[in-house]
Amino acid sequence: MYAWTYEVAQQVPGGMGIGAHGVSTRAWKMLAGGSGNRPMRKRAAAVGFASAVGMLNTAKLGPLRADISPEALRRAGIDAAASAVAGLGLDANHILYGHTHRPGPLPGDSVAEWLIPGGQQLWNTGSWVFEPHFLAKAPMGSPYWPGRAIEVIDDEAPVIHSLLNGCDAKEIVGDLQPHEELL
Repeated sequence: MYAWTYEVAQQVPGGMGIGAHGVSTRAWKMLAGGSGNRPMRKRAAAVGFASAVGMLNTAKLGPLRADISPEALRRAGIDAAASAVAGLGLDANHILYGHTHRPGPLPGDSVAEWLIPGGQQLWNTGSWVFEPHFLAKAPMGSPYWPGRAIEVIDDEAPVIHSLLNGCDAKEIVGDLQPHEELL
């Protein structure tokens, strides 16, 4: 999915930016159920996505899964970071990474899930992108609420801070208009 998103982003006029983010968000919304009153379009997209994953696996570009649940995406991000750490030969006790929109480990997470085979603890910074579709009914309680930062003090374990807690959506996005729905 990330490779596909990257290729689509390269076609956005003016390069990367809000258009690139919007493409992956719109795809996720459609596949995860946010396509509004278009159940046939959602089913067609899901079948097409599952078929594409199957073809990529047949071409031995996998193993890939068509599961795009928050849990599967979190696990895929952790697995990718673990692979990068192993490939780079990093031996630090704590490894900070970014890119995925879900920070962690957060209170309530299984810390063991964020430990990788070398024994290092992964820490994800999360995102500063406000995307309402990824937020729960209690947005500030969502692991996808924007505005996380990681504090590192000497040899202590890093600490995740939520810098935008207490702000509402209007304070974060101001008068910006939501992305135009293209799907």
